Amino acid sequence: MGESTRRQTTVSGPVHLLDHEPPPEPTPGCAVCGALAQQRAEAERRGEWSRATDCSVEMSRHPHKERRR
Repeated sequence: MGESTRRQTTVSGPVHLLDHEPPPEPTPGCAVCGALAQQRAEAERRGEWSRATDCSVEMSRHPHKERRR
């Protein structure tokens, strides 16, 4: 086999994962953010991690003049 057709057959080095940001906090007094936080908590209790992430994304994109993280 030529050098250009050889494939790696050994395990590569370790993968280093970065720390992730904490989920956004609901804006006080905002009913939409409050509902999303409640839905996220329920999804986390059920182990529905994709749904919990969707709630966090929607909360972070919900418009406010001031955003708390």
